[in-house]
Amino acid sequence: MAIGDLLHQTPVTTPDPYTGCPVTRLTPPDHTSHHMYFYNRMVTSDSSRLLYCAEINGRRNLYLMELATGDAVQLTEGDALDDYGAMISADDKSVYYQQDRKVWKLDLATLQRTCLYAAPDGWDCGNWGMSDDNRYLVMTETRRDTLPDLTGKKGWEFFPLTCAAKPLCHIVYLDTQTGEHHIVVEDRCWFGHAQLRPGDPDTILFCHEGPYDMIDARLWLIQTAAGTAVPGPSPRMSSSPTSSGCPPATVWPTSTARRTTAAPRPSG
Repeated sequence: MAIGDLLHQTPVTTPDPYTGCPVTRLTPPDHTSHHMYFYNRMVTSDSSRLLYCAEINGRRNLYLMELATGDAVQLTEGDALDDYGAMISADDKSVYYQQDRKVWKLDLATLQRTCLYAAPDGWDCGNWGMSDDNRYLVMTETRRDTLPDLTGKKGWEFFPLTCAAKPLCHIVYLDTQTGEHHIVVEDRCWFGHAQLRPGDPDTILFCHEGPYDMIDARLWLIQTAAGTAVPGPSPRMSSSPTSSGCPPATVWPTSTARRTTAAPRPSG
């Protein structure tokens, strides 16, 4: 299948065996399907369309489903798709997604895409969020050569190993209109789940990843202009801000924050 192809499906409604409430299965059980990560916007404002991922013929791609009929249009093709990391724009006209270490904006009317950002060589990007109007985007980046060797590891074995490796991570803040971006904070500490505060795109929420007994505090706040990261409230938080082994945040004052100018935006 290719971008623009239609996937015909028939929703099936059956009563829940315990409550009798109707439950509708949107996709057939003969292939894997899943929704986006739980905090990503995956349903249009009028609740008529759903953004999801389906694995067809061994390849996972994004689809936009008409919930009234079950028909879904294919939005992506190719390798290296982040199949959980996509969202519908606030105006329902576009889909933002990540593929091949790039963040893309897809026009739902034309199915043409524009590259908004490409991670630098040697770095992986992901775990991103956007402002209410989709102008600003924040994401984590991890330098690949600081990650542990996970050969032969299975399931969640990667979780404590990656935390213990203290990979070099930073948070990037991007203006999607101009292409300008800068690094807000960088640490030898595993970052994840960067998000922008609703109504306040200058405040970033992110987390220290890892098992509960290997991190100091899970949630952290920082301003986009670069400043000291402040842990969110936690009943478990140690009196020491570095009990996890993560060093204090490396920050740049507003005047010296590392900034880059807009790069050319390839379209595809």
